[in-house]
Amino acid sequence: MDKKYLLIGVCILAIVVLAAFFLMPSQPKGASSSQTPAQPSPQAPAQPSAQPPSDQVENAAVEISGFAFKPASVTVKAGATVTWTNKDSTPHTIKSDAFNSDTLSTDQSFSFKFDTPGTYGYSCSIHPSMTGTVIVE
Repeated sequence: MDKKYLLIGVCILAIVVLAAFFLMPSQPKGASSSQTPAQPSPQAPAQPSAQPPSDQVENAAVEISGFAFKPASVTVKAGATVTWTNKDSTPHTIKSDAFNSDTLSTDQSFSFKFDTPGTYGYSCSIHPSMTGTVIVE
């Protein structure tokens, strides 16, 4: 009986040592924890960012997960494309008066280019409680 408990103890100890080894943060070779952090180099003053042209197209992505469109509402400029990607294990669709997707299985996507300003409501025809909106400026 004693050898059995000794073997179990050795196995548990080995598991703990291996877990500790793999869970410890790694450091570059030659680095030690007593080194002082490098001082940041001085930076040039920040320049004002250039404003994007008013006709720039801003595309958007909508994730389908948890039986919801995320985000439920997106705002894009005319000419932008919105892409929906199904991350649920259940099939979904994107249906509206302006566009309709095929049934999307997991990780499948559907894209639609919005050329005309307006508000476009949509839903999943399989799960009508799932709704969303695309606002095109």
